[in-house]
This record gives sequence, structure tokens and C-alpha cells, in this order.
Amino acid sequence: MFRFLAYCAIFFSLAACQTIDQPKFVMLEKADSSYQQLDFPFQTNVAGKFNVPVKFRVFDSDGKLGVCAYYTNTKTSCDGIIVDTWFDAAYLEVDGKPAGSMSHLDNVHLNPGQKYGTASCVQFKTPFKKEYKDNPFRYLRFKGRRVSASCG
Repeated sequence: MFRFLAYCAIFFSLAACQTIDQPKFVMLEKADSSYQQLDFPFQTNVAGKFNVPVKFRVFDSDGKLGVCAYYTNTKTSCDGIIVDTWFDAAYLEVDGKPAGSMSHLDNVHLNPGQKYGTASCVQFKTPFKKEYKDNPFRYLRFKGRRVSASCG
């Protein structure tokens, strides 16, 4: 019985340590009005609740899922570090399955009056489907984990 429990513990530990693929870099591009915006909710001990806008577009990259995206983190100090750390560790989920890391997302600082920034565009191994582009909020999700930062 002990051996069975030990095997189960090892199996579940390994399953929890799933690795996330890195997508293939495709290009940098200046975002425009074709980009959609997701206001990503955050909550920290210092700033409370706030949203971080993520601008993105989905495209067919040689038959694979392509995503161009960036986020605009206006928080400073510890809150800014927490947001940046979360995005560095985040991944994209497509149809409920991990597609790849979102660590390529850049925090773009916009100048006053500037509406769009420069986005990193990547290709995931996931086959492209037209519905991903037509309705990305239904099929694509950013996922991450709870993060903390030591700010002092």
C-alpha cells in the first residue's frame, strides 16, 4: 500500500510540473485599430484592484496560431514588479489546453497622446482555426499563477 501511495505522489508531482512550450518569434509590428483589448484584472495589497490593458490580434501564421500582443502596465514600484512577474510566467490556453508561454509579451510604455505600441508577434504549435480569430475571447485565455514580490 505504501508503494502505491508513493507512486501516486510521484506521478501527481510530475504532472503538476508541466512545462510550457516557448512560441516561435515571428516579428515586431506597430499595433493599430485591428487590435482588440482585454482589460486584465489584478489585485495587490498596495494598489487594490486595477486593470492592465492587453492589446492583441490573432492571425494565421503558416497554418499555426499566431498572436501579436503587448500590455501597458502603468503601475510603479512593487505593484509594477508583480504585474511584470505575472506576465513573464503566464501562458496562453487555447480550447482549454496550454498552447505556450506568454513571456514574450512586452510592457509597452505609451507617450502622452500615443494610442498604440509595438507588439511582439509569435507562432504557437497549435493549428490555426478561423474561429480563434473571429471570437478570441471564447477560445483563448491567459493563465498564470499567484505571484509575490519582495519590495523594500
